[in-house]
Amino acid sequence: MRKKTVALVVLLMALCAVGAVQAQAKKILYVAFDRENDVLNQFTSQMTCDIQQNVVEGLVITNDKNEFIPVLAKAIPTLENGGIKKNADGSYDMTWNLQQGVRWSDGVEFTAEDVAFTLDFIHNTPDVYNQSEYNHIVGAKVVDKYTIVMKWDGLYTFYDGLFEAILPKHVLGKLSWAEIAKYEPYNRGPQFIGTGPFMFKEWKTGEYIRLVRNPNYWRGPQYPKIDEMVFQFIPDQNARFNALQSGRFHIGQIEATQVKNVKTKGLGVKMVPSNVFYCLAFNVAAPGGRPELFGDARVRKAFYYAIDRKAIVDQLLEGTVKIADSPIPPSSAYHNAGLKAPEYDPAKAKKLLAEAGWKPGKDGVLEKDGVRFSFKWLNRAGRADRIAIAQVVQAQLREVGIESTMSEIDAAAWSQKWRSFNYEVVVNGWFMSSDFSLTNFYHTRDGANGSNNFCGFSNPELDRIMLQSDKDLGFKSRKPLLDKAQQILLDEAYNVFLYYRDSPWVVSDRLANFRGSGTNFGNWWNTWEWDLR
Repeated sequence: MRKKTVALVVLLMALCAVGAVQAQAKKILYVAFDRENDVLNQFTSQMTCDIQQNVVEGLVITNDKNEFIPVLAKAIPTLENGGIKKNADGSYDMTWNLQQGVRWSDGVEFTAEDVAFTLDFIHNTPDVYNQSEYNHIVGAKVVDKYTIVMKWDGLYTFYDGLFEAILPKHVLGKLSWAEIAKYEPYNRGPQFIGTGPFMFKEWKTGEYIRLVRNPNYWRGPQYPKIDEMVFQFIPDQNARFNALQSGRFHIGQIEATQVKNVKTKGLGVKMVPSNVFYCLAFNVAAPGGRPELFGDARVRKAFYYAIDRKAIVDQLLEGTVKIADSPIPPSSAYHNAGLKAPEYDPAKAKKLLAEAGWKPGKDGVLEKDGVRFSFKWLNRAGRADRIAIAQVVQAQLREVGIESTMSEIDAAAWSQKWRSFNYEVVVNGWFMSSDFSLTNFYHTRDGANGSNNFCGFSNPELDRIMLQSDKDLGFKSRKPLLDKAQQILLDEAYNVFLYYRDSPWVVSDRLANFRGSGTNFGNWWNTWEWDLR
């Protein structure tokens, strides 16, 4: 009896040892992530969708060469390949041929009906962050399970940057559009499904989101190569850097000023060229805007003279970034190299402010018509770089008689206030697409355009030029239009452009096939082929 007991114990120990080896063999990628998501629906989330892109695929994505490439589409339609054809009434038909044999992670087949459903959701849901970009699509027809034809009201250069995600009709189709936008089982799991290499598994509020391997991924049983991905929320930049330095994480973004301090063995830094610009943004729209302060272009231009951008770049950011005079970076052929923003000159700032009617009060703060030139910054907690910039600018503005105060809130609350125009001034940053359409950011918000114009400014000439540039597919004819648009933006100073930056990512030597993309779609475009060695 004792021999049998001993044998059983030995067997159990052996099985535990095998289990331990198998557990050790599981490839789990740990990500030091800079924020907690608000929702998982890519179309209504107010944040970058790095996590979601591992679960939900779209018709297209951008690669590490700043190119749009097809994913659920077999190819991107063009005039040359016959996928885009002009109609007699001036509209255009665009035919998308879809990958066959693709299934949602719950086993249901992906079809053109899902694409049509996604378009209907976008058209009928004002909460969609870039709805105006889709409003040029005036109709769609499902030809068969793998073909959909979309009718456009004209040519639109950014068409290949749309449909970065597709919604599952069989999961959401019984809900109203308003219900989908608030549907917790999808927005926070567990019904958040996609066709991507990973599946949603768990969201522990305030801590992490965990994804697991999709065993039925359409690219083949060998993909993905990683078993799990754990995105740990570490919004504070210094805390995130220290966490990466500990060696517990395989990948995470840091600040350029931290690059020189990465010393942990087995970790390296990859500088990802990014279509990113930072700026100071004024709000003149209700409910939180201050048109009485920022409605005059002379005042806005005075900020350029009052702010020492070179000191911010060279000293605060240690020369790791480049001064920006436009939203389009120098790496793009559409960058207007002839632009030159006003340089630091407090005397000129005071002169412009005086011309605009602002005079020093008894305490030195400028006044006009009984209004003090005093505003509040909206800062996002954990973003030490933006907060530091705001503090430096705050001190510099004080020298010309402008008073400002600070507020700091968490990322979700910050985004909600910003996107509802309930702020006065922010230090903001934008990831631009591979195609540099400016319309979505600076066109007058009118339901069809300007979805991301959260400053409330309006310029009819700029609107006209941007819309014209969106309909011109030729570089030689489009370049002068975007050059002019950039000049108007600098002259009107709706934003005070601060700097361009590349994105430094700490990456473990064990992580293979990481090829960072600097567009608004981010680095997660090819995680299906990432591996941990």
